[in-house]
Amino acid sequence: MKRKTIAILLIAFTVMQIFCGCGEHTKAVEENRFLRVHVRADSDSAQAQAVKIKAVAAVERFLSRELASCKSEQELKERATELLPAITSVALSAVKSAGCGYGVRAYLGKETFPACTLGGKTYPKGAYDALVILLGTGRGDNWWSVLYPQYDSGTEYRSLIAEWFSA
Repeated sequence: MKRKTIAILLIAFTVMQIFCGCGEHTKAVEENRFLRVHVRADSDSAQAQAVKIKAVAAVERFLSRELASCKSEQELKERATELLPAITSVALSAVKSAGCGYGVRAYLGKETFPACTLGGKTYPKGAYDALVILLGTGRGDNWWSVLYPQYDSGTEYRSLIAEWFSA
């Protein structure tokens, strides 16, 4: 089950990588312009963390379809804003299918992130625009990634969550 969930996450993320190019990535990094996705679990319990992984997979599948045609940072942000009710619904379906009764809230806002290297690209520490998805209280461990700019096609994604589950 864990490997299947991880495989789904990796496939969904790879699909999301495809729709932006390297040049735009370099420019965005130089200007510290990013749109990140930040999903926070209800708590640090094993169940809440498993629900978070299901919600991330569902939201990534949804976003990979819905944002694939976006050609610019602005277009992506506008489309993500339009999709907030649908994103909330997708994440809520994942929560409910796991038998949990708590709610979901999604919004675009500023979030502070640590420096991190994903797919060979370094994202500096700072406050960035983010699609934030709170599951329940949103006080548990979090998962995050980058919606804009995307990685180069073919980049391998290393998920700390995936590594943790495979250990």
